[in-house]
Amino acid sequence: MILIGTDDGIHRWFQGGPWPVFHSLQHRAINQIVSSGSGALVVIDEGGAILESRDNGLSWREIPAPEGATRPTAIAAGSGIEAPVVAAFKPFSLYFRVFGSAKAWTKLPEPAIEPDSSSPPPFVRVLAQGKPDPAVWYAAISGRGLWRSGDSGASWKACSLAPSEVFSVRVAGVGAGLVVAATNDGVWISEDGGETWADRGKGLESARYARAVAIDPDDPNLLLAGAAPRGGIDASSPGKKAPLGFALYESKDRGKTWSHVRRGFPERLEFDSIIDIRHDPAATEFALVAFDSGEMWRTRNAGEWWEPFSRQIQSARTLCAVT
Repeated sequence: MILIGTDDGIHRWFQGGPWPVFHSLQHRAINQIVSSGSGALVVIDEGGAILESRDNGLSWREIPAPEGATRPTAIAAGSGIEAPVVAAFKPFSLYFRVFGSAKAWTKLPEPAIEPDSSSPPPFVRVLAQGKPDPAVWYAAISGRGLWRSGDSGASWKACSLAPSEVFSVRVAGVGAGLVVAATNDGVWISEDGGETWADRGKGLESARYARAVAIDPDDPNLLLAGAAPRGGIDASSPGKKAPLGFALYESKDRGKTWSHVRRGFPERLEFDSIIDIRHDPAATEFALVAFDSGEMWRTRNAGEWWEPFSRQIQSARTLCAVT
């Protein structure tokens, strides 16, 4: 099943479903959804609230923010009903708690970034947990690239990516070690759990601005990316939109080479952008691509053909694969 965070709550889609149906949290704009399995869900809404559900969204409870924190910017969870949950807040800070726990948030050390008075205050845009090692975490920081912790957030080290902006991080569930990052300057790949990185750009020379990436859960050689020409617009700057001209790309060799996807998919999105891509973990030949406008496209046969899927729900903001 794939959950879709929209401007009007959460919708869901599953294999055999003709279109998304409403799931939960009506009248809330949902910015992020994470699932740790076993019915455990955590969301951030546009108002800055963090809510968690132990029953796959049938009921929710709001989790108070830590004292001194003003707004959550990213969240990630480990596996299981008592999974570790890590959240980032403004002002720049990181906190930890156990899913379902009555205990308050525990503050984590922040990455030791260099101060820069000429840039906007940094914030964590993306959080992700490593696999199979649950002690590994990744944090994409605005303007400061990607950071890695190998000790559950006790310490952080900058990853060796050249780009300063990372918009999406995906970690392979099989084939330990593969991590893929979509950045403002290409798709970067690590084969050793985030220790070292390489720019895998063959086939993406004209589309260096990568907003979203996905790894096939059954075959880490198969990757998808939503990317556009860099142009003069960069979504890392507040109030600015992503570049025009997004297209879908695929790799069948673990990111070494990429090809432009057509096969029914729009050749180029002149007035829209790709914001998220997810495979259905229960049937990985099914995948969804969400556009910034709320339009979604899908494949039901591992990318052999793509088709429009939904144009009727309000703007899609995020996708979440639920096992």
